Amino acid sequence: MHMHIPIRVALQLSLLPILGATACDTSERCFPVPSVAARRAEPEWDVQGITLQGIEGQGRALEGSKEQAPRLRDLDGFRFVGASVVLHGGRLVADGEEVRDAELEARSADGRTIAMRVGLLERPEGDRFAVSIDGSPLCAEGDEGVFVEGRWDERGAPHFDAAELTYACKSGVIAKCVAWGYAPWEVGAELHQSCTRLARADYCGDGKPWTLEGTRIDVYDTLGVQQPVHDPEMSFEAAWGPRGALCVAEARWLVEDDDGERVRPSCFATLPNCTSLTAATELGAMLANDSAHTPIPACE
Repeated sequence: MHMHIPIRVALQLSLLPILGATACDTSERCFPVPSVAARRAEPEWDVQGITLQGIEGQGRALEGSKEQAPRLRDLDGFRFVGASVVLHGGRLVADGEEVRDAELEARSADGRTIAMRVGLLERPEGDRFAVSIDGSPLCAEGDEGVFVEGRWDERGAPHFDAAELTYACKSGVIAKCVAWGYAPWEVGAELHQSCTRLARADYCGDGKPWTLEGTRIDVYDTLGVQQPVHDPEMSFEAAWGPRGALCVAEARWLVEDDDGERVRPSCFATLPNCTSLTAATELGAMLANDSAHTPIPACE
């Protein structure tokens, strides 16, 4: 049944670019980093032992081995007004009825009135929504995303308000974490937020990703939502909390400048070392990942 609900929406359009997908040239990948002078002013950090997470060679597509992208969100912090609209188990409910196909009236942060269409897409892997603004889809075909409560700031920190929602495309980490089994309405907002830090390799919790588009990682947790793959090409990287890494073994990408010096996030100087999720549970960790720790040259 199609449902047309005239709803007025006050929203903030915040379309972030895909971060961290820079390349030195068209043939070779490199990692974008701050200036050499700024890097050398940061404290040094010595890598300690890394525990391999098993030697059973399993397929790269098995559960737990994930590709992730640095993009955080697409449409952040908007409010429905003029009707009672809530998010219930990932579904939108307006005035007690589920929104499956609705024409919504929206108002941008600068007061412009725009048209929003929301369509529910039921998929075996989980429901998604197709959202368009003034007739233009926010996500590419096949990349339609999800709604979650709250909004995210430029540092990647969530701010929860029952009246605020964020819409994220499937390729963004907010939606990826839902697809991986860490939907906030199922596992809680903190574990979902921990996943977004993990997916972007936001070790310092400052919103700066230390990963590149399409990097393969192995995600697992203490709840059994995701089990480790035990890929012999990977080893323990870090354990995660909602504010960033709780402890680390080694960075996802081994970045070196032109002089062959390692470049690491500044917070590595103070983060505890850990070599397994089991050890990190003493710090309150419920989520961790392995990675290949791939060498890569730096570029500015």
